[in-house]
Amino acid sequence: MSSLSLVLVRAKFAENISSAVKILDLGEDSLTQANGSEENSLSRESRGLCMVLLFAGYEQLLKATCREVLEHLKMQSGRVADLHTGYRTLALARAWQSMEATTKTEYWNVMSDRFVSGLYDDVSTINANEFPNDGSFMDRSQVTLVCNLFGFDDIHKVLGRTWDDLSQVRRRRNKVAHGEATAAEVGRDFTYAEAVDLVGRWDTGWNAFLDCVERTIASGPDHFFRSSHARNS
Repeated sequence: MSSLSLVLVRAKFAENISSAVKILDLGEDSLTQANGSEENSLSRESRGLCMVLLFAGYEQLLKATCREVLEHLKMQSGRVADLHTGYRTLALARAWQSMEATTKTEYWNVMSDRFVSGLYDDVSTINANEFPNDGSFMDRSQVTLVCNLFGFDDIHKVLGRTWDDLSQVRRRRNKVAHGEATAAEVGRDFTYAEAVDLVGRWDTGWNAFLDCVERTIASGPDHFFRSSHARNS
């Protein structure tokens, strides 16, 4: 079985980081090409828009990583029942969701059969696009939930200062995206140098996260399954 490679996820994230750096530099370059309020506005706006790009890159990275890990799981040999709890929960998510549209009578009549039959499914039937949305719109609790389900430990330590940066980037992004403030107004809260430093930490932190995922999955099928005996039975 080939090892998990997140090279495509890294490449996409690198493009996002590059775009963030470019927009910051364009805003800063405007300081030498304009005068007065216009130059300040352009520079501030670039910093505000940078937050939108960083958040988008993070959201795409987290969802793509989940998808790649589940695709890797689908290539393993085993049953849903033999998976560790987090992966078993993800595998049965469609059954949970399908129950939402049933009547109370149908719920009680078919609930057991649906879940029991799902446990005996091969892991190749798992929906790789299943993402455990916690309703926080990508706040830190979303990262915690993903890592708990997928078995990635101490992720706040892996991310380092990026863990602390996440809520701030999310808050600034939401102000722009939801019309609470303009990009220039958001960019007023921090300098070009502070934005560049943040982008660097963001790049380092999320690449460290991807390193952690690859190392964890490299432990082999035992990362996914409760025991070799159960997997081979």
